[in-house]
Amino acid sequence: MILYFADRKFSILGMASTGTLPKALKFYDDTESQEIEKGSSILTGYLSIEDNLTEINRLTQIGNYLLMQDEDKQIRFYTIIRKEKNRKNREVFIYAEDAGLDLLNEVVDQWSEPAKEQPISYYINRAIYDSGFEIGQNEVSTLQKKLPFSNEETATKRLLAIVEAFDQAEFSFRFEIKGMKVVRKYIDIFQKRGNETQIELRLNRDIDNIVTEETIENLATAFRVYGGKTEGDSEGITLQGYNYDDGRFYVEGMYLLDRQALSVWSRYLSETGTNVGHIVANFNYDTLDKDLLCAEAVKELRKRSEPEINYEVDIAFLPDDVRIGDTVNIVDDEDNLYLQARVLKLERSRSNKKATAVLGNYLIKSSGINQRLQDLADKIQTIKSGDTYFPWIRYADDENGKNISAMPLGKTYMAIKYGLNQPTPSDDSRDYDGLWVKIIGQDGQDGLEGPPGQNGLPTYTWIRYADDVNGNGISENPDGKKYIGIAHNKATLTPSTNPKEYIWSAMYDDEQLKALQNKVEGITYPFTSSKEPSNPKAGQQWWRQDINNPDSITGYFVWDGKKWNPQTIQQSILNIIELNAVKIFGGEITGTVMTGSKIINTFDMMDQGARLVGLTKLDAAKLRMEYVVPETSQSGFLEINPQELLCRINDSDGNQLSAWALSNQGLRLAYGNKIGVLSYDSLIDHDWYYLTLASGLSWEYPNENWYQPKIKKIYIQGKSGIQTAGIIKRTTAGGGDGFWVSIGTWKPSEMLVFPSRDVTITGTIQDGTSAAISFQSNGNIRMRCPKNWTELRWDACVIVQD
Repeated sequence: MILYFADRKFSILGMASTGTLPKALKFYDDTESQEIEKGSSILTGYLSIEDNLTEINRLTQIGNYLLMQDEDKQIRFYTIIRKEKNRKNREVFIYAEDAGLDLLNEVVDQWSEPAKEQPISYYINRAIYDSGFEIGQNEVSTLQKKLPFSNEETATKRLLAIVEAFDQAEFSFRFEIKGMKVVRKYIDIFQKRGNETQIELRLNRDIDNIVTEETIENLATAFRVYGGKTEGDSEGITLQGYNYDDGRFYVEGMYLLDRQALSVWSRYLSETGTNVGHIVANFNYDTLDKDLLCAEAVKELRKRSEPEINYEVDIAFLPDDVRIGDTVNIVDDEDNLYLQARVLKLERSRSNKKATAVLGNYLIKSSGINQRLQDLADKIQTIKSGDTYFPWIRYADDENGKNISAMPLGKTYMAIKYGLNQPTPSDDSRDYDGLWVKIIGQDGQDGLEGPPGQNGLPTYTWIRYADDVNGNGISENPDGKKYIGIAHNKATLTPSTNPKEYIWSAMYDDEQLKALQNKVEGITYPFTSSKEPSNPKAGQQWWRQDINNPDSITGYFVWDGKKWNPQTIQQSILNIIELNAVKIFGGEITGTVMTGSKIINTFDMMDQGARLVGLTKLDAAKLRMEYVVPETSQSGFLEINPQELLCRINDSDGNQLSAWALSNQGLRLAYGNKIGVLSYDSLIDHDWYYLTLASGLSWEYPNENWYQPKIKKIYIQGKSGIQTAGIIKRTTAGGGDGFWVSIGTWKPSEMLVFPSRDVTITGTIQDGTSAAISFQSNGNIRMRCPKNWTELRWDACVIVQD
């Protein structure tokens, strides 16, 4: 995965990779987390300071943007919300969310209930006002509700409350990217995210453990129902005076009661008394609408009136094609436990190549039989006497039947359907909906399951390919094969290599084959020979070779049915790869040397996700490429000439954004109005020179090399300078009184440092008091001594040459 960093103006700053992309920073221990309850996605990960701390600081500024492409080829967009720099571990941790500052930090006020019911778009648009987001897909557009919100909260929390109130809807963020720039930001609203899949996770194969917990700790058979509060009302509205009875749930006064749950859980099933024995709990919901209050209370009591059963599933292997919100099947055959569960949280790490999921919304299923097999078994029971089901087999590019074909070549999906009394297969992909199975994958897949065998044992369907109706040339690969063989109700998973085990049929009918053969026979191909070809067809070409030099073509002819007619080739249609000693009007090409006018080439291309339109000119000793970016109106050029290589990028107004030039003088860099120069001298890491200390002074920590008083030559902003550091102590009695005294010497000429003046830096003594240290151009080092100093330390860089 490649991660692009952009600033708040969407200018691309650099990139990182979870792999081994050259010249990219390494992004590791990453996690992308998606959660149904939050709606937003979170991206975290680490960058190593060992790569380039200055560059990492520039890329990971708080508020910068991240762009990446996910497994579905969709561009994901994040805002860096937080970062942590750990100098000991030499790494930078970043935390980013796709909701952005406009929703995460924006606080919305309390909202009073509208005068009439409103659609979800009314509430969403209020919450996202002036955030840059707009509503995209909306699957609950027909629902309308009257909703008050009595608390202040962030825009993201308000969004969650809104969609939950609209029949537990869900939402996610989506971004439209063009030319590495976000052009539109959407909030998509779903009745339910994800898909109903046939993915099966089995204990001891895909699952390490299943923990089942059953409890009646929160069980209730009736609710005291309280709604929102109006001004001056301390208790809030109730269901008093509201009529509701659906046969199971009914309202009595301020109570909502469950007849069915009472028949199971009433204490008077084993006791005697004058009451009915309801187990009553409180239910609160912030609304002034009694219809909505009752509906929400019924929904919650339906859950609370039955024992809670919770499952903890420890997933060992999660298929790559699982997405957030998808429904998967959990199977534990030994405990006869068959569950349908939903992916409520999905975490994926591209650098560590692993994915984990949190499952929930468990639904107990009656059996572990694959639903397709169950449907097939039910269908067999309805077959009438005399009916015949013919196998239809078709191939396609995806699970929706795209580019459906009778030929398997180049196809990755296959569907098998049985047509009632119709031997000719349909070519309408809709007839195979839900039947497409991937037959070519990275690691391969198990064969198709057959119908249930006797005694509950599984059976399998084998599929193989061959050259003829007898199964000769049997193979598991369809490439180049004309026939398909199918064997039903086999007891083993591995297909047999015996052709007699299969029923063979052509993968296309005879008429299609004849038409194809006629097309092949009608193809005319060119002859290349020194003699006239025999038995030519009308329109056939003959390229005549030199009999003494087969590499030389001496003529080009076309057969008109009676004779070979000589042909000419227009110069305008030639695409010449190589010419040897040929003269052309308007210039001269001799051998490999070309002389003449300049060369101009136009281009329209994509580069790193951005479209570039421009031209390349080669004129004398200069090559220059000029371009514009239509999506952003930015422009730029790259030029190569004998003196230098230079590049410049301008904004939409023609102002310079950045530039660089490489010549024998060094590398010049410009970013806006800031200019830097990297010369040969700048790249040299000069050796340290150790200072000679004056009498009465010594090195403070003789076992720590870094603290040995030293100095070396450096360059600062293109100017000569010095870097010096050290810790020394005084070994004699006494001390300074503010006077300058000599503490040692250095060797500027030996270091090739030629100071234009004396330079002074600041050190500190043992109690933190400042002390001035002067490095003089004559090689002396002097110090202005505070009273009673015993230790002096310093670490500084300073320019010594103006």
